[in-house]
Amino acid sequence: MVYFENHNKEPDLAEIHYIPHNVEETHWFLDEIEASNFKWAFNVAHGHLVPEGWSGFLDTFGVDKIGQVRVNDNSGEYEIHLIPGEGTIDFPWLFERVESSGYQGWYNLGFGNQTDKIRIRNWFETLITE
Repeated sequence: MVYFENHNKEPDLAEIHYIPHNVEETHWFLDEIEASNFKWAFNVAHGHLVPEGWSGFLDTFGVDKIGQVRVNDNSGEYEIHLIPGEGTIDFPWLFERVESSGYQGWYNLGFGNQTDKIRIRNWFETLITE
């Protein structure tokens, strides 16, 4: 499997610039590559950094091409891996959108230490089963 991630935008003077970082650039890849082993690694926090937001990615692409949902929190200002609840991502709404759309894949927890991941996983489980 190849998991293709939407990335974060780097500052204009950064040495490198990742693509894709927004919906328009993500179209370049997801619209053109049709392969059963090519899946989207939907990075919610990176989506939270662009004007269309993470929900704009779901509005545009749905969940059919998602192979994994990468989860951490941020303030919506710049790339930082906060523990969910420390930033501004609305996780109840996120899980409602993703799960009600039929997503059956797995979630990648990209934040904190093992204790944080277990605590937040337990919270997320309540959001998914409500």
